[in-house]
Amino acid sequence: MTRLGCLANDFWLALAYFSRLPVPSGTVYSPEAQQRAIGYFSLIGWLLGGIQALALWGACQIWPQPVAVLLAMVLGLLLTGALHEDGLSDMCDGLGGGLDPASKLAIMKDSRLGTYGALALVTSLLLKAGLLVSLAAPWWALLLAQPLSRVLAGSLMFVLPYVRVESAKAGAVVGKSSRWQRLGLWAGGALALWLLPWPLALACILLLGLLFVWLVRFFTRHLGGYTGDCLGGAQQLAELLIYLLLATQLPGGVTWPM
Repeated sequence: MTRLGCLANDFWLALAYFSRLPVPSGTVYSPEAQQRAIGYFSLIGWLLGGIQALALWGACQIWPQPVAVLLAMVLGLLLTGALHEDGLSDMCDGLGGGLDPASKLAIMKDSRLGTYGALALVTSLLLKAGLLVSLAAPWWALLLAQPLSRVLAGSLMFVLPYVRVESAKAGAVVGKSSRWQRLGLWAGGALALWLLPWPLALACILLLGLLFVWLVRFFTRHLGGYTGDCLGGAQQLAELLIYLLLATQLPGGVTWPM
């Protein structure tokens, strides 16, 4: 397989891993290629965010904005199979209900939805809908938040150990990260920041940086590392933080120009 063919194959594997979108039937799986998937995490965010943003913009031409936002959110759930939302609910169930790392990991692996997970999921969806409805151009928020939130979640893999290797989906991409994986992941986030006004980009870097540091300390204290559910939960928290930032009113009632 040529170098270009290998890159394309890696992209299709990443797309199959992070979404429910169809990939070519000739895509070849290998553990090494699957480990490289994290380098495409922000690129997948651009693709999914672009589809959602386009659908939201189109829906706003037909229906009131609250209806269009809800339709775009449903589309997002279909595109990913609710992968990250499932991670958020499992993470909250485990970290909220477990007494020690072993019990927290066992609860997170349980497919049943508990009280903490249900509350987190409902709160997250309601907050996300309310914030997007409040924005003048919510399609831009969707487009930019998807890659940026995935940069934060993927970066956790570079600084924390994976604490559950047995047959978990995230275990397929566990391994020593390369320079190109990091550059690939961060390049997608850099592009999103470049498209923002510089004060907004600076505020975004600051807030996401604080969230990243807090998550590293939080996951280390409770689990000693991360799991796939932690990555999904981190992505959802980062996405909400970006929407909160964009919806923030500045002194004098001025909002961010988005």
